[in-house]
Amino acid sequence: MKKRKNEYRDERVLYTFGKNIDILLGLNKCITYEEKGRFLRYDRNRLSYLLAGKQNIKLSTAVKMAEILDIDFPDLFIPDIMKNKWTNFSGATYIDYRNMFVRNVRRIVENDETKNFNSINESSLTHTNKVLNNKVDNPTLVTLFLISQDVDRPLWELFRRIDNADTNSI
Repeated sequence: MKKRKNEYRDERVLYTFGKNIDILLGLNKCITYEEKGRFLRYDRNRLSYLLAGKQNIKLSTAVKMAEILDIDFPDLFIPDIMKNKWTNFSGATYIDYRNMFVRNVRRIVENDETKNFNSINESSLTHTNKVLNNKVDNPTLVTLFLISQDVDRPLWELFRRIDNADTNSI
């Protein structure tokens, strides 16, 4: 099985996402879990798990939260969000983000023969192929993160347009 080598594990991407959501909710004057849940239109009982980075969610749910918070979806995965400038929500749907992710991963694999999925286990490979062939309509954040590790790119970057000149960098 291929050893995934990224700066953080799959739990870390959920932690960063949850932490950034919590920070932005605070900027929107949401203090209690009830206020936060109502603002996000998300079950307040599950919200504490999400904000602590302990709940894996579907891409569509994450994009909907970005829309409600009026932040560009990829910015929610950048650590130390308050130290970075973020942009307003782009209006893209989760399908748009999924398609951009798939296009970018394919482009990277096509342009760099050292990046492939041959050495990961069969179960993971099957699921990766389903995502990359658009057989999974609404993947989870951890699934997308694990694929991002296989191509050695941060998750947020794969949700943005990558030019051909950028596919071999990093």
